[in-house]
Amino acid sequence: MGGSGSGRYGGRQRCERCLAIDVRDWQRRGFLARPGGYFTWIWSRFAITVCVNVNHVVLKYSSESGEPHTESIQLAQTPCHYGGTRPWFLCPSCHCRCAKLFLRRGRFLCRVCHRLGYVIQVAARADRPRIMAQRIRLRLGMDPPDLCLPFPAKPEGMPWRTYYRLRAKGERYERRAITFLGAWLERFKWSAR
Repeated sequence: MGGSGSGRYGGRQRCERCLAIDVRDWQRRGFLARPGGYFTWIWSRFAITVCVNVNHVVLKYSSESGEPHTESIQLAQTPCHYGGTRPWFLCPSCHCRCAKLFLRRGRFLCRVCHRLGYVIQVAARADRPRIMAQRIRLRLGMDPPDLCLPFPAKPEGMPWRTYYRLRAKGERYERRAITFLGAWLERFKWSAR
């Protein structure tokens, strides 16, 4: 009892609980624009050194056991509709294009190769609006995304049109979450009598 895969939520690992590298983030920060350059990507408990080349990046990191790893990840480019190109990682295992690679078992692979799921896939129907509302608040820079606090202000650099769209969507999810919470409290109140 209680082994891997048992219980309410199943045994699949979640993307949100794994360290990930995102090629879109590196592009936005200008790290990929300097072939031959290096940069260090740091999480709270883990760091990798990245060597940027024209058509691939080389990752150097140590596993939890302290064993050094060097991994080469190919890059692909696709043209954008209004000019320029968009970079992609090619998964070292399946060679599919992906924006994110996740670290698990000492390797950076895509979500499919690591068999990772999303938290929202296993969340109860009543929890989904709350999770979506919190994600929108996180996107707007609110950390932690507390639904009891007022809606966050527009982040610098975000167009007003995008902010109003996200705010309307976030408020819609918050109303649904409050409706589910009210129904749950009502059931709880009657069952406590």
